[in-house]
Amino acid sequence: MVVVFFGLCALLGLMIGLIAAGFLPPRFAAYTAALPFAGVGLGVGVACIALKPKWVFYGSLLFCMWFPEQFQEAHLPLGFMKLYVQDVALAFNVLYVIIRLLYGKVQHRRLTLNYFVTLYLALGAFSAFNGLVLTGNTYDRVFGDLRRAFVYFLSYFIVLFLIDDERERRWFRNLLLFACGGLIAKGFFQALTGQFYYRRFGDAAHILSHYELTYLSFGVCYAVAQLVFESKHRLWPALYALAGIIVTIIGNYRASWLGLIGSLLFLFFFFPAKRRVQLTVIFAGLAIVAALTIYALWDVEVLEHSTLGEEIALKADVKNAPLDINVVWRFDSYRATLEYWRERPWLGCGLGTIVDFATITSRGTPMLALDHRVHNSFLWLFMTQGIIGFPIAMSLHVAFLIMAIRFIRGTNWPEGKVTVLACTGYAVSMLISAAFEIFLESGGPITVYSSVLGLAAITMHEGHKRASRLQFSSTKAVG
Repeated sequence: MVVVFFGLCALLGLMIGLIAAGFLPPRFAAYTAALPFAGVGLGVGVACIALKPKWVFYGSLLFCMWFPEQFQEAHLPLGFMKLYVQDVALAFNVLYVIIRLLYGKVQHRRLTLNYFVTLYLALGAFSAFNGLVLTGNTYDRVFGDLRRAFVYFLSYFIVLFLIDDERERRWFRNLLLFACGGLIAKGFFQALTGQFYYRRFGDAAHILSHYELTYLSFGVCYAVAQLVFESKHRLWPALYALAGIIVTIIGNYRASWLGLIGSLLFLFFFFPAKRRVQLTVIFAGLAIVAALTIYALWDVEVLEHSTLGEEIALKADVKNAPLDINVVWRFDSYRATLEYWRERPWLGCGLGTIVDFATITSRGTPMLALDHRVHNSFLWLFMTQGIIGFPIAMSLHVAFLIMAIRFIRGTNWPEGKVTVLACTGYAVSMLISAAFEIFLESGGPITVYSSVLGLAAITMHEGHKRASRLQFSSTKAVG
């Protein structure tokens, strides 16, 4: 029956494609031959959605991690707004969750973190009102910020309401690991084929994006935690972690380096003393392997006038970092952001506020930076939310870290501890990187971050239920 259903959907899509090709305007004649194939793809896609609607969320998250820039930029202009692919996926997932709620198919999990996420979403609604009405920012900028920084946080509840049991929770965790593994493979492919790029004149060469390098830290944290608490066979987790670390180094973003270092240090403090010594020895060996690997590639020409070693050294030069035009430009933007905040210190400037400031170009000449997004998410939150709203926005992240730390310290469930350690390690990496990037006001990072928080919340809920059952069983046995 399933094969027949797919066949009928593909046939219907083919017919629609053929009919559409007949009515195509002459200026689009080049696309005539492709329309029937597009119709078949559309039909198969509809069949997949009808039979496996959860795949829409899983697929959109996978594309969000693997193709962050394309997924966030692909849109359909509607005149009064731009309809993004990510918006369509989110709307479908929310609608599907509502249908599941109406039919009683959802497992209700009463979690303390739910209230903090709800408060965060309410803050976004008020900040949109603040920016649109009180500050007078433009409609498209206000709702653009609202969509990216707050609405996409609904992915937390989508994960909570879509994942029904332990099997699906494991499947979702493995999907995230698969996505991180794909990013690591993509990074090696770009490095080995010389697909390095410059973001601006005078900058170091990169592979992957700063989004992707932060995403893959989830996989690295999981592999490291698995080495300590869960894995009987340590070779594959060790290779996975080593590969992720090498790709992050070659990726050449300081924020990603600091984020990964911070997340690994966070994990290290939760390891037993004996494991710390063992892991230190293991990672000392892996560090030697990584160093030898990078040394072997040190003189590989990545661009016409530079080698991989020179590009990494350029980014790792701490002594001259304050003289780096990129760093100077950032601090100029930070000062300008604080000036905007001083205009409305208590309630903030609201969503949709843009920063214009004077700085210098990479060639040392003065310039005026217009329509700028400050590369420090915490400063952006402080400017837009003010003294009153900023602690509310930060309470979500602080509450999650406190809950996760308590769970990690108190649980005896290895699988749950490893998963929550990976989620929390990723959160630490994300928040450290957010101090240098636009992560908390960008749709892709917010989608992945809130989804990881959802996975951690479900795992902690499951762990508490396991502990309650064990306690009840032991009490009953004693009685």
